[in-house]
Amino acid sequence: MKRKAIKKIIGASFISGIFVALAASILLTSNVGQVFGPDYKSEEMNYKPVVLPLLADNDPGAGASGVINAYVAVKDTTYTGDNLTAGEYYATGDTNDTSLGTNIPYDTDHDLVIAVRWNVTHAYNATAGDWDLSLVRAYVNCTDLTLSGEPAGEAEIGHDNTYIWVHYYIEDQTIGRGETVENVLWNFEFYG
Repeated sequence: MKRKAIKKIIGASFISGIFVALAASILLTSNVGQVFGPDYKSEEMNYKPVVLPLLADNDPGAGASGVINAYVAVKDTTYTGDNLTAGEYYATGDTNDTSLGTNIPYDTDHDLVIAVRWNVTHAYNATAGDWDLSLVRAYVNCTDLTLSGEPAGEAEIGHDNTYIWVHYYIEDQTIGRGETVENVLWNFEFYG
């Protein structure tokens, strides 16, 4: 009878000792991940601004990430596939001083769109062995449209082994009768 009681006490002490050792280990490491599995770092991705040059249409030059074209697009246009065709946009323009002008119908929703080519340095995830649009992003600023750091949507146009082409867009913009919009400024960032 005494032997069973001693075994129960030793067994309970052993189990309690395991829990105490585990709790001490957690407190000493202050990271449960180090006790139960490999190290895990939880940190925000660090993006850096990048100035993308305006590239010549159809011949953007070797090696460069850059802007191919900017559009004021007809609402509900699909942004995947090749660059927009004439029926899909109201106007095109220089990316850093886009003046929408009078070609845009007033009180009509339209989208701001920019076609960008990213190179392997910016948008390719070597670890995964594939293009990764989460590594790059775009924002737009325009006082006339009350846009300040508005994050752009994105749609892949296509890719090869060296580049990925992307349409960035801001949907549902409208100008009133007699208004023009100037200085639509696009800002780009990449993870690095």
